[in-house]
Amino acid sequence: MRVREFRQLAGQRLQMAHRDSPRLSADLLLCLVLGCNRVGLYLEEERELSKEEEGLLSSLLEKREGGVPMAYLTGEREFYGRPFHVSEHTLIPRPETEILVEQALNGWPAESPRIFADLGTGSGNIGLTIALERKMARGYLLDVSRRALVTARRNQTRFSLEETTLLLEGSFSQLPFASESLDLIVANPPYIGHGERHRVMEEVLRYEPESALFAEDMGLASLRAIITGASPLLKKGGRILLEHGDLQGNAVRNMLSKSFTDIETIRDLAGRERVSLGVKV
Repeated sequence: MRVREFRQLAGQRLQMAHRDSPRLSADLLLCLVLGCNRVGLYLEEERELSKEEEGLLSSLLEKREGGVPMAYLTGEREFYGRPFHVSEHTLIPRPETEILVEQALNGWPAESPRIFADLGTGSGNIGLTIALERKMARGYLLDVSRRALVTARRNQTRFSLEETTLLLEGSFSQLPFASESLDLIVANPPYIGHGERHRVMEEVLRYEPESALFAEDMGLASLRAIITGASPLLKKGGRILLEHGDLQGNAVRNMLSKSFTDIETIRDLAGRERVSLGVKV
């Protein structure tokens, strides 16, 4: 089978399986196996695939047909313009989460040294991006999952951030930081209520870690634990930024109002409430 023929076959099969971006997915599988980019792929359309390449491509195609996310097949997902390692133990970074990073950087001069914590770091995409964008930053990246931290460490090494970021194992209920030691806390915690499973895509439910998706109390338990624990840890004037569900904005603002001021909610490109922030009184 030639490269061109596999592209056509894979695109058709993924379209019939109702997978997102079937032609792009076919190209990405080819790039993964052949070790090239999409430009190089077009230059090799008439190349004959080896038996080993064809066998590997067939296996990957079957997995994608079955719903395994592309990011888990390739082991990477782009976030804020950079490739991050991902694994089945971490959420796949979403474009809307870039809002969290943008708000964290907003009003933060590049030369200003600040200490931040990224709670529920997963692959580390949020905290490591902040550290890359603000060279004077020092960050703690915390997660309860040791397996997630293995992936975060791979990304920490990929971007040579061992000197400016520290990975920590810990939960939202027992944050291991000194009183008034942080300038910024960011978090994209589990915030989907168990009763909202019907709103979650099939691929996400089947393959992404439930512990990073779902929380008790209609999805508010992790958000409440972070807000309660964050206040004593932030310096006066320090900020907290939280990603949450599109229907949770009012509840999050109410929780923030007990210890924070200048509370604001940012909407995503679809107009949905996505990130709420507050300033330590």
